[in-house]
Amino acid sequence: MDIESQKHLVSSPVDSRHLSAVTDSDDDAEDLEEENDLYFTGLSAAKPILPSLAQHVGLHYKFIYTKANGWCRYKEDGKWKAESESSVMRLVRDDVIELARDYGPEAEMALKPQVFKGILDCLKLDCEQDRFPAMHPDLIPLPNVHLLWDGEKQDFSIVDPSPDYYVMHTLTVTYAPEAKCPMFLKAIERILPCLDDRQVVQMYFGAALFILNYTRKILVFVGEGSSGKSLLVLLFSKILGRARVFDLKFENLSEKFALASLTRETSLLSGTEAIARTLCGRGGEWAKRLVGGDEFAAQQKYKNESLEYAGRYSVVIVSNNKLRFEFESNGQEWRDRLLPIFFRKSIPEAEQDKELLDKLYAEEGPGILNWLLEGARMVRRVNWKIALSKLQEIDRDNLIAFSDPVKSFVAEFVMPDGSYFLSRYAYELYNRLSKERHFPFIEEAKFFRGLARQMAEQHGATVSQNIRGFNGKPARGYHGFHLKNSPEKE
Repeated sequence: MDIESQKHLVSSPVDSRHLSAVTDSDDDAEDLEEENDLYFTGLSAAKPILPSLAQHVGLHYKFIYTKANGWCRYKEDGKWKAESESSVMRLVRDDVIELARDYGPEAEMALKPQVFKGILDCLKLDCEQDRFPAMHPDLIPLPNVHLLWDGEKQDFSIVDPSPDYYVMHTLTVTYAPEAKCPMFLKAIERILPCLDDRQVVQMYFGAALFILNYTRKILVFVGEGSSGKSLLVLLFSKILGRARVFDLKFENLSEKFALASLTRETSLLSGTEAIARTLCGRGGEWAKRLVGGDEFAAQQKYKNESLEYAGRYSVVIVSNNKLRFEFESNGQEWRDRLLPIFFRKSIPEAEQDKELLDKLYAEEGPGILNWLLEGARMVRRVNWKIALSKLQEIDRDNLIAFSDPVKSFVAEFVMPDGSYFLSRYAYELYNRLSKERHFPFIEEAKFFRGLARQMAEQHGATVSQNIRGFNGKPARGYHGFHLKNSPEKE
């Protein structure tokens, strides 16, 4: 089915917004004409009816003015674009001069520079808003059409461009509903052999096509170099377009202007540097705020103001290293946020296609877009929920546990009761679990110090040096607790 056969007009679901205080109704147009007649046929130029002339300009052009970013004008391609004040002044001048010519040479001669300046000031008052309105949250703007999610149909509808959608940037590929992407599907199956992994990526990238992502999740790509993880992020970023991608550097988030370039149209934030340490501090807290719906302020450069944002962003983290997360207790707050995807297969250099990214974008861009749109449908039809398989949940838990393995061990395997356990048996159990849970090797003395710290923090317990061991001699351990799967219970 081609686009035109699908296309139908729908009423804009956006609330009516103040564009330029101008209406194009017949009655108002007639009123403006009467006021203009008064100005051009006898009223002194010293007392011009500037507001009516500003409204006349507003009948031909749609403007928004903000103190932070200046002028924007809605253009024929369906997008709002920034305009310099001098450009807006030329539009005002040309429009009003054309009107004056209908009244003869004297009317045109009466138009002095201060008149145009006065008209511009009135137009600015009519058009001014605190900040540029956010794009419609259910819209995916494309170069040839706009796709709007229809909650009743549970699918996309094709809609005509409208100033009320507040689009400033479209995606970079066109919509062709029949387009396929066999080369891309072959590549991603090689990179991610597991179907569950491919589905999570498809759903999350589909959600990231919208400016608001309600999954409350962070997509994490983990793997060694040459495993293909960067290809997926770079390809998706290329489809979104440079204006809609924000390069997030977690180590800089404590700096004053770290988020100054953020916009409400941003769809993807990616951290591609080695960030093993930064998620253990302020960087980790910011990552959770950016996706969890938290309100936050971004200080603007060269301006004494901050802009407010809601944390509904899409965050993708790419790392060659084991990430480390700071967490309380057993890390449940990270379990609720992370969608980790492990790239376990490195591609030999002799088999790597250095031009694959450009080939996929140039030859299969519309088909890859359809793959992403199917992911968007999937995630919207389940109310933004992206579920992990059992194996993926184990991978996620192991990734979190690797950050502070002793903390994770105590939270999961130390059970309060009236019994006791020996520190030596805790260390033996830890080592037995190391392969299954990906716990790193820790020397015995270091493990005992970590165990003492975590028992104090999590249970308020202190180590005892006189627990009777199986050989009858006093040993180090803890009263009032037992170990799950402990050798003492076997």
